[in-house]
Amino acid sequence: MNSNVIERIKIYWTLIIYKVESKTKVLKKYAIPMLPSIVKY
Repeated sequence: MNSNVIERIKIYWTLIIYKVESKTKVLKKYAIPMLPSIVKY
């Protein structure tokens, strides 16, 4: 029972970390190149 809960928490955290990392990758890909054009306006 306890180990089952721990496994669920591990999976939960890996999913969160994966989502956060993919979001930051997207931000780096699109937001950073756009920053200079945003600053100009």
